Amino acid sequence: MDTAIDLQTAGESRTDAAARIASAGTFRSFVRALKAADLVNLVEGRGPLTVFPFTDAAFESIGGDTVRGFFTDTTRLVSLLRSHIVSGVVTSAELVAAGSARLTALSGRVLRVTTRGADLFVNGARGVRPDVHAANGVIHIVDALVMP
Repeated sequence: MDTAIDLQTAGESRTDAAARIASAGTFRSFVRALKAADLVNLVEGRGPLTVFPFTDAAFESIGGDTVRGFFTDTTRLVSLLRSHIVSGVVTSAELVAAGSARLTALSGRVLRVTTRGADLFVNGARGVRPDVHAANGVIHIVDALVMP
């Protein structure tokens, strides 16, 4: 798990989700994938939205061949990234209160969100930092990819 996740600077909620994610430095793979898929604009100004970015460690853990496969198949890469974005703002407090939820990602895929105590899981990916606020939504950092 990445421990250098620094997205908690006060007052930065005026910054959009794309800029917050890019400025953290622990999501280089997610940002690189957004750029390669030409989807940066999807998390820049549009909102409200909920983004579940994966850490660099999560992306590296799937293996080099799988990573290369995503970058050589733009359709698959777009589907992967859109599986990490939901229209509307959903906070961890709402999810914990509900106990579980089904959210439809922009890819059309249904994400099953469950909680165990205060821990949040998205299709099995553990939330390592929930509720990072951005001007256009909220970010919940996950430790694994939500595969399309």
